[in-house]
Amino acid sequence: MTVAGTGWSAAVILGLVHLAAFTDRYLLALAAPALKIEIGLSDFQLGLLQGAAFVLVYAIGALAFGPIADRSRRVLVIAASLACWSAASTAFAFASTFGEMFGARVALGLGQAALSPAALSLIAATAPRGRLGQAVSIYTAGSTLGRSAAFLGGGALLPLLGATAPLAFLGYPQAWRALFVAIVIPNLALILAVLALPEPPRAPLRRDSAKVAWRKWLAGRWRRYAALIAAAGSATMVIQAVTAWTITVLVRREGYAIAHAGAIFGVIVLAAGPAGHLTGGALLDAFRRRLRHRAPYAVLALSLAATLPSGFLFCLAQGPLALAGLAALTYALGLATPAGFSGVQTMTPRPMRGRASALFLCCNTLIGFGLGPPLVGLLTDRLFGEGATHLSLLAAISGGCAIGLAVCAARWRRGPSTRDRLPRI
Repeated sequence: MTVAGTGWSAAVILGLVHLAAFTDRYLLALAAPALKIEIGLSDFQLGLLQGAAFVLVYAIGALAFGPIADRSRRVLVIAASLACWSAASTAFAFASTFGEMFGARVALGLGQAALSPAALSLIAATAPRGRLGQAVSIYTAGSTLGRSAAFLGGGALLPLLGATAPLAFLGYPQAWRALFVAIVIPNLALILAVLALPEPPRAPLRRDSAKVAWRKWLAGRWRRYAALIAAAGSATMVIQAVTAWTITVLVRREGYAIAHAGAIFGVIVLAAGPAGHLTGGALLDAFRRRLRHRAPYAVLALSLAATLPSGFLFCLAQGPLALAGLAALTYALGLATPAGFSGVQTMTPRPMRGRASALFLCCNTLIGFGLGPPLVGLLTDRLFGEGATHLSLLAAISGGCAIGLAVCAARWRRGPSTRDRLPRI
């Protein structure tokens, strides 16, 4: 297999792993209305399960796994990550209290924390020259497809599992519990596929100098990393808020059944999400030839500028017009995701990409997952009320877009400097 062929194969397989990670992560958004009734959870508790319970250990774990990705076999790290979060997702299926669910989500976050630092480093090492943006967009498209699989596939499976009640013999007749078990079965095949990937050769830093080299590199460029994290994190906050609460909005405002809402959102995400990611990756590669270090900010600004009117349309309209706004919103947000992940690879030398990806992932996750879902839940509980979740979501979308656009504008005005020279990739 050629180098280019190896790079595309790795991107596709790792994209499927990313798909599995987001499917397991977002099933909770589909099951949220059922959990609220069965367990008696508040909207804020649902937001915590979808955000803080996962995000805190995920962010801290990513920092720990970054150095491991720089000096270990990345395929083994990814396979172990898959196995760990599959076990955690299964444990969630048998949880019966908020505390048990919180613990299972914490374990899920720890299991998934190792994935992206190792996967992005592997993709950057194998991507065809000049095509890193597109290779990364294949990986990030897995996140959108995973959300679609959670909503569309989960919504289709719920009635079937409810009729057969496969876990009833264990005392768990609820369909959503069986769904959390069934959804991890394909992960076993993915573990084997990951282990079959070749590990490309690299020249890592000596272990005794790796921390020193990374600190020196970051010390002179922390403002650049901070700007990318702030801009991408704002977009991620909007993405996670929309993902966590769209089904609830469709159920409460439009009157859909949970399975019907999941199917609708799943189809929209499947149609619009990957298209946005792949377009964003292609734009990154095209812009980088002319704009260099400004390319990620150009794509992020374009994404956020399109997200704002789409968000207003979805949240304020009803019926088919609202669904059209949701489709445009999903596409616009898809443009943003490859920009941050690709940008951190292009600004970092090869031996440090695991650490850089871990730092970006940690901060991006804390901002996106930690703020987005709980913020909407808090605004609903304390300000707008359960019947106006769409207004809480609109407030989160508007705030995230405003902050992200301000950061992109500030970075654009700054202009290039000698520290903005990109390493060879």
